[in-house]
Amino acid sequence: MKRVLSLLLALSILCSLSVSTGFSAYAATTKTGSCGESATYVLDTATGAMTISGSGTITSKFSDKDIHMDINSVTIQSGITGIGDGAFRFCGFLTSITIPDSVTSIGNQAFSECESLTSITIPSSVTSIRTSVFNNCTELTSVTIPSSVTSIGDNAFDFCTSLTKITIPNSVTSIGDNAFNQCLALRSITIPSSVTNIGVGAFGSAHVGRSDRQVFDIEALDVGNEDAAGIERIDGDVEKSLNLIGVQVHRHDAVDTGRDEQVGHQLGTDRHAQPK
Repeated sequence: MKRVLSLLLALSILCSLSVSTGFSAYAATTKTGSCGESATYVLDTATGAMTISGSGTITSKFSDKDIHMDINSVTIQSGITGIGDGAFRFCGFLTSITIPDSVTSIGNQAFSECESLTSITIPSSVTSIRTSVFNNCTELTSVTIPSSVTSIGDNAFDFCTSLTKITIPNSVTSIGDNAFNQCLALRSITIPSSVTNIGVGAFGSAHVGRSDRQVFDIEALDVGNEDAAGIERIDGDVEKSLNLIGVQVHRHDAVDTGRDEQVGHQLGTDRHAQPK
């Protein structure tokens, strides 16, 4: 009987040690906390995978929590309705994020300086791409913009130097100042007839060859269509913002470029408009 009791006691101690060790290991590789009034996160520091659950808006800035460089991927679960200003800013190793349709707003600079982020799909519940949301996301090559979006804010994709192609849906009416500034790899962009305002330097780029002008080399820029009302205003100097290659503006009336002259029905499909 004593042997049986001793054996049971030994087994009990082993089980306790095992549970304690397992819990300690879990605690050592997992960080948890609040990131909003009703939102919480769990971060596996071993893999860099973060899961956010709950409801309402993510109001925390993870850089303030000093865990931003531990985050490699983020899954936001349904129920979260907003991503606050600067929430994931400076998450330099973040490569991917899953955003559910429950999210209706993404704040200013939400993903700014996420230099490892390669692609993102914006859910159809979001109606605007705000100021500097993807500023300096230098590895971003692909962005899916849904037809729910009506505006692209100032500096939205500024310094997205790896972005090669983007299609703007026909729900968008305005493109902000410097929205695609310094997108040096961008070679194709479609601007729909719904767009009525293109901001200053929206397609500006680095100084190329000369210090007195900025040019933006793109091979295909299609603005509007023959049946559309078309662009009402392009702020700034078009021919200094764009090195126009194969560019058409399908518009029977003139386009106000913010200069004394106006750009007519077609800017040209077989010429280079040289900056002055």
